[in-house]
Amino acid sequence: GSLFDIVVGLALLVRRFTRRVLQLMIPVTSGYLLVGTLTAPELWFEPLGPYTKIIPMLVGSVLTLAILDER
Repeated sequence: GSLFDIVVGLALLVRRFTRRVLQLMIPVTSGYLLVGTLTAPELWFEPLGPYTKIIPMLVGSVLTLAILDER
């Protein structure tokens, strides 16, 4: 999982891959949040837990994809 995150993060820096990477990040992030919630829901109660960090990343990916053509 960590290697996948690193590869996706590096691919995001390459302009020609940005749109596809953002389109990939949205379902992968949503899936991670769903599977994590079903398997370890107690992590929602940690103030700096992994699930609370995912939501801003998901919103950031959606917003970046929305304004990508304006840049």
